[in-house]
Amino acid sequence: LAQATGSLLSEIPAPPRPPKKPPCHGPRQVSGGQANGGTPARRYTLTLCIWHLTIAAMVFEKSLTAMVKGIRANRGKENEYIQTCIQEIQKEVTSKNLSTKSMAVLKLAYLSMMGYDMSWATFSVVEVMSHNRFGIKRPGYLASAMCFTDTTDVGLLTINLFKKDFGSKSQYESGMAISCLSSICTPQISRDILTDLLAMLSSSRAYLRKKTVLCLFRVFVKDPPALKTCFPKL
Repeated sequence: LAQATGSLLSEIPAPPRPPKKPPCHGPRQVSGGQANGGTPARRYTLTLCIWHLTIAAMVFEKSLTAMVKGIRANRGKENEYIQTCIQEIQKEVTSKNLSTKSMAVLKLAYLSMMGYDMSWATFSVVEVMSHNRFGIKRPGYLASAMCFTDTTDVGLLTINLFKKDFGSKSQYESGMAISCLSSICTPQISRDILTDLLAMLSSSRAYLRKKTVLCLFRVFVKDPPALKTCFPKL
């Protein structure tokens, strides 16, 4: 609970600051914008209302835990409840808030294990994978490893994401990218990412070297000609 609360608080934007009162130098004239309701005080009130609505939307957003509890509470009507959840998720994946979109992708990954299709949200998965924060991008990598296939068109968009995360300072981000690559690798992805993957064999971290070796095995299974290219360095 403390971890979830801390994650939520980190996403809440700072409240707007009240406008400064201008110094009074005798009677002042009201401009046309202020006469129409555009005074700093009214603008501040409107901004503050939007801020409160943003927080309310984040607080009452249905999490994965809440969705699972709802499925268990609707025995006999699970399909109807899940269809309602999917409709909510379809709205959440269009949100500009990537934290909300990340949670939506995580819920989709759970529903995909129950047999529901999430191929319609593959581009949203790639968007979540592109985030800089580890906690937000992780559901994207999980969902892509579970649901991307050889025929997934947006799979090629992950190549630059893999290359970026291979060079991350965090070994866990790099390891997450390597694990995902081993699950969704295709011959096309292999040809573009093989050089960067081979460079990981010389990493000073044993954790990454082990993952790279295992990933290369999966790459060779999907793209056998890659073995001839890599054999001298193995």
